[in-house]
Amino acid sequence: MRSTIGVLRLFTHADGRPVPVPMGIVESLIRQSDGNLTRLDAGLVKGQHVRILSGPFADFLGTLERLDSAGRVQILLKMMGTAVPVTLHRSALSPAA
Repeated sequence: MRSTIGVLRLFTHADGRPVPVPMGIVESLIRQSDGNLTRLDAGLVKGQHVRILSGPFADFLGTLERLDSAGRVQILLKMMGTAVPVTLHRSALSPAA
């Protein structure tokens, strides 16, 4: 597992045993995969709360305002008491938890 690309570390119990993944999580990730890459942006809809995964706004939460067929999205970020529109590619998003 630790040699898998993108795996930084495993979640473990105090005794070092790995923590099992809850039922359905792996299956959900497989359904969102194209065979090579798991897309976290599948099924995004206008009005949904999202998390930005990469770029200068990484880890910011916002509301999805617009999607287009080219994959661009507009997100409204609440910053300093106002909503700021940010446009980026949908692959930089995941649904907010």
